[in-house]
Amino acid sequence: MKNPTELRTAFTFGAIFAIVLFASAWFSEAAGRGALYAVAAVSGLTDVDAIALSAFQLLGAGRIAVPDTAIVITIALAANMVFKLGVVLAVAGWPVARAVLVPAAASALGGGIALAFVAGGG
Repeated sequence: MKNPTELRTAFTFGAIFAIVLFASAWFSEAAGRGALYAVAAVSGLTDVDAIALSAFQLLGAGRIAVPDTAIVITIALAANMVFKLGVVLAVAGWPVARAVLVPAAASALGGGIALAFVAGGG
């Protein structure tokens, strides 16, 4: 390998994925959907991939239903979007954050419509 940091990135993502998958499965079993949604909110702050893959694994194993999977991913996406908007505001200030807010709101609206369709049985 030419770039050793690529391997480190892969191992880091693998570790995060394993932790999120374990936490998702354990909290889902121990405390139900509410705990799974909390894991989605926390893990979604920095990365959506790990919780999305974990939710799909739980779906494939029959441990959660399609609407729950959609809700988990939507919560993670919303948490991620809010976090990133906060970073934009902190780093670039209100003028840039305002410009980013419109497309972010449009994306959130589209996600909400898709969630209503999937969770409502569509």
